Amino acid sequence: MKYFPIKKDSINQVLFIFFLIQPLLDLMTAFTHELPISVGAFVRTLLMAGLFIMLSIWNIKRGKSQLLLFLLPFAVILISLLINYLYKPQMNLFQEINFAMKTSYFLTMATTAIVLVGLYISKQNLYRVSELISLIIGIAYWLAIITNTSRESYNFTGEGYAGWFFSANELSVIILCLLGILLTKITKYKPKAITWVAFILLLAMVPTIGTKTAFLGGIVLIISAFICVMKENLRFWQDRRHLLLLFLSFLLIVLIPLTPIRENTEQITGPNYPEQPSLQLEQSGNRAGLLNRILSSRDIYLQETYHDFKSASPIRQIFGLGYAGDYEEGAAKLVEMDLFDLLFGYGVIGSIIILFPFAWLGFMMIKRLFPLRVPSFLLAVTIFLCLGISFLAGHVLLAPSVMSYLTLVLTLLGAEKNVS
Repeated sequence: MKYFPIKKDSINQVLFIFFLIQPLLDLMTAFTHELPISVGAFVRTLLMAGLFIMLSIWNIKRGKSQLLLFLLPFAVILISLLINYLYKPQMNLFQEINFAMKTSYFLTMATTAIVLVGLYISKQNLYRVSELISLIIGIAYWLAIITNTSRESYNFTGEGYAGWFFSANELSVIILCLLGILLTKITKYKPKAITWVAFILLLAMVPTIGTKTAFLGGIVLIISAFICVMKENLRFWQDRRHLLLLFLSFLLIVLIPLTPIRENTEQITGPNYPEQPSLQLEQSGNRAGLLNRILSSRDIYLQETYHDFKSASPIRQIFGLGYAGDYEEGAAKLVEMDLFDLLFGYGVIGSIIILFPFAWLGFMMIKRLFPLRVPSFLLAVTIFLCLGISFLAGHVLLAPSVMSYLTLVLTLLGAEKNVS
């Protein structure tokens, strides 16, 4: 990693600043989303450009073959954009370019994570910035609720609050990433007061956001943390930090009936779940109806886009249909299941090439999991949760804000293994 264009002593400082500004960008995105391009999207585009230049320099110094491998997925994005510009029946150029930029951000962050995993990164630095990020998000969220200026999590049916953040779905995954990190700090290391304050603020958000993603993911992380605690010491109540964690988890369970997630859970399992008028579809049997409720009608968009994909020309099946398939004017809608959006967006060959850096990153992570210890286990659970959410509900790989926090978790897992 001697070719990386940032001095070794400066990498930790740059990472600290990069991750610390992420919640600020998320807040600015929410307040400027009505502009042609939000402040958050504009700044992240500049950050991506800067990272792309540094990664290009790094790959140039490593040889032409490395540079070509790095540039190939980005070339696929351009090829797909050009093909759809020529052959797509109806094309919203702004949406198509936006989709291409989000994919480019995913690629840039995945490649950055590959580089960082191989560098000496201070895990203490990453834990500290995670605590500060959690405080910023938690304080902003609860201030929004206290001042009655919070956004609703759902536009149609469902209860919940997104605080001052633009997307409840993206906020949910961000909270899970940070909870996974804080739980790792609490269960394995000596948490400070700031750790507990940040953890309480985020834990209280789990049922309040109202999404299935935040609630079920939070439960999985807490159970995983207690598995680690009991594996190391069956008499965990003798440790004050573990006893406090148990108390907070119990309090969360007790307060669930008073939170929005209770209403949303009843809507999923109840017989009178009201569907959005525009998403009405004939269902055969209760099983199809339940699937529609669990996936929030993503199965409908999946069927529609798959039909577009089957009907497309061979060249578009190879390099994709672009954003949201062959939509009518004003009716473009992603499936919101990241792997399917990539498959339909960039085709069979294109999506394989685009996903290769992330697959290589996964291979690197798996090698670093063993021997399995508490930090590695909890961080791995967090990563697998994010990947599961990406497959079922989207808003991970193709959401620049979430991808930034996932990169933080991946980098921390690498730092845990690189430091003895």
